[in-house]
Amino acid sequence: MKPYYNFLLNGPIGQEQRRRQELIERMAKDLLKAPETLVDDWDAVQFLRSRGYGPVDVAVVAGEARYLACQELFAREMSKP
Repeated sequence: MKPYYNFLLNGPIGQEQRRRQELIERMAKDLLKAPETLVDDWDAVQFLRSRGYGPVDVAVVAGEARYLACQELFAREMSKP
């Protein structure tokens, strides 16, 4: 069984904001691979859990990752000619 990694508990003290932002960006990139998961929070949570993210990480930052992924998706659509 793989040991559980949590951005809040693992790593140097004082760098949790950077680790949190990196985690949100990784989650958003994963969500963009399956845009149908952006429809609602529950779909996003289930998808992220299936991708191997820990339950605490998903509970804490899934909403922010979904928001970032939606912004990226909208920006891509708006930039099309």
